[in-house]
This record gives sequence, structure tokens and C-alpha cells, in this order.
Amino acid sequence: MRISASQAVATYILPTILSEIHAQEPDIQIEVVATDETDNLLRREADIALRMYQPTQLDVIAKKVTELELGIYAAHSYLERKNMPQQPQDLIEHDLIGYDRSELIIDGMRKMGYEITRNFSNSAAMIRWFAGRWFLPDLG
Repeated sequence: MRISASQAVATYILPTILSEIHAQEPDIQIEVVATDETDNLLRREADIALRMYQPTQLDVIAKKVTELELGIYAAHSYLERKNMPQQPQDLIEHDLIGYDRSELIIDGMRKMGYEITRNFSNSAAMIRWFAGRWFLPDLG
């Protein structure tokens, strides 16, 4: 079985779930593809796709399985340079690191009334170098 999941879900959520499945069903082989790209399930690029948004493909069966809040995190060194935002619109003045090609965060912020442009990156090396803010699931 091939599961496609976002980078964040594949890294922070699936390992615990999949280890439990493997303990109960060791013969099931599961391949996880960590990607923020929208895979085309109709062409069998994945058997299951876990997404944090409503799919737009017409012939795909979709089921909402949970609510997942996102958090915006920053390195202490970054906040020493830029200061802590006091209200959501202050984020526009900050450097953001998010999803590479996906417009989901940009579209979501625009729907909330914030005009934001694509000026961020998603590479792990960039995050370490830049120590800016990064969108991640809030795991409690």
C-alpha cells in the first residue's frame, strides 16, 4: 500500500500510527511518500492520500478524519532580531518558511483577509540557515 502524505503529516503524525499498524499486521507493507504535491489518485500514484485540505478531483472519495491545527513557530534568535508579533497581521512583516510549491497557506491567509506573497521556502537547509518561522502541525 502506498500512502501519500504532506511532509508534516509524514514526519510528525504517521510514524506512531504506522508503527501500531505494523505491530498488529506485520505482513502489510506500507510505503509512505512525503510530499506537499497533490498526487493524482486516479492515476494510481498513491492508494491513499492524507491531505490537510479538501481534494478537488471529482472522482475521488474523500473523508474527513480529524481536525488538525497549525502553529507558526520561530527560533529564539529570529525573535531577538524581529520581535514577537502581537497580532496576526504582524506576520506579514515577518519572514516565513512554508510549503514549497503549494499555495495552500497563501490562499488560506488571503481568505482570512491577509494579503501575503510567495516569499518563503520549505527546504530544511534553508530553515536551519534562516531560522525564520515555519508552519507545522500543532501536536499539543
